[in-house]
Amino acid sequence: MSSSLGNPRPDNALRIVREGIHPVAGGAGAVMPGFADALTDAQVVALMSYLRSTFTDHAPWPGVEEALRRVKKDDSRQRNAQRARVSP
Repeated sequence: MSSSLGNPRPDNALRIVREGIHPVAGGAGAVMPGFADALTDAQVVALMSYLRSTFTDHAPWPGVEEALRRVKKDDSRQRNAQRARVSP
């Protein structure tokens, strides 16, 4: 998560907060639950601001709200594509 806070766009950090971190099946690695169902959009945006300002020396990300909408739309497309592959 910490390296994604330094990225020029917030998309990766948003995905981590929403979806969590899960090691590859059978592998070891960091684990963090996703908070997509626990946090409102406003809370996610506030969390991104807090994390970026607390753990980096970078300026705040512009357009976090729009980035969150984009990430949610991309996630929805991916889920729909996965369902289409599974459906007979």
